[in-house]
Formats: sequence, C-alpha cells, structure tokens
Amino acid sequence: MAASVGGLKALSIILGGLPADFPAPIAIVMHIAPEHKSILAEILNSRTHLAVKQAHTGDVLSRGSVFM
Repeated sequence: MAASVGGLKALSIILGGLPADFPAPIAIVMHIAPEHKSILAEILNSRTHLAVKQAHTGDVLSRGSVFM
C-alpha cells in the first residue's frame, strides 16, 4: 500500500478491519522526510490486531506483520 501522511485515517480503517491471523505481510510506503521522527507505526499499532513496525534494512516480511 502507499499513502501520504494524510492517509492515516484510511490506513487505520483498512488495517483495523483485518484479523490478527491475516495470512500475508503488508508493506506500506509513505512520504516521510528521513530526518522526521515518525510515530505513525505506533499509532497504527494501537488501531489494529496486526503488529505494525517501522521497517529497517534486513527486516524479513512475515505473515500478519505490517512494515512501514
């Protein structure tokens, strides 16, 4: 999925509707300045049953996880 920072509401609705045992990983691409500390992963993590985290080099996509 791709979204701008203004896409938080839409991402919350989509991810919030998915079950904790969702069978695929999800990658979200957002336009965020590299020097900007983002708390979007934490916000989304509180709005879904899936594990949402900020992606880092070397992360391995796994079922039921959301990387952004």
